[in-house]
Amino acid sequence: MKIKVLITDDHQLFREGMINLLSDASNIEIVDHAENGKDAIVKSNIH
Repeated sequence: MKIKVLITDDHQLFREGMINLLSDASNIEIVDHAENGKDAIVKSNIH
């Protein structure tokens, strides 16, 4: 079973770096990315 990750940071370059770094891991699935906490909550469907 893969670990699902939603990467959240206000710096686009940092988000892209984390996506590149974690995308090589076989046990991690990047489900989405967001630029702030509010956007992350919406994208993760937490109510």
